[in-house]
Amino acid sequence: MKALAAWFCVAAIYPAAAVAQTRLITAVPAPDSAAGTAPYEVLLTFDQAVDPTQSTIAVTAGGGDSETSGPVHTEARFPARLGVPLKPLQPGKYRVDWSTVGEDGRKSAGSFMFSVTQ
Repeated sequence: MKALAAWFCVAAIYPAAAVAQTRLITAVPAPDSAAGTAPYEVLLTFDQAVDPTQSTIAVTAGGGDSETSGPVHTEARFPARLGVPLKPLQPGKYRVDWSTVGEDGRKSAGSFMFSVTQ
């Protein structure tokens, strides 16, 4: 019981430390969006700095073919943003699967779909 009370005290003082996990804030293209023009890269912005060496972004077409054309990257000016270049995309649906490790050391992952209409 004392341990539980101590945990609640720590959580009250350091709430971010108690529940911190890297969260995806924005994505370009946006989840469930329909792009008239094919994007040339996927950009993901998180709520904290992320480690590109421990991050992956996979973009696949309906048949499971990879549509990325290079490695995951970030910029020193935007350490909370990851990007990956894409091959020229044809009209269709695409799936983005990502994983990363935030500055808090915790791994996060997610996925979303987008489509290209032209």
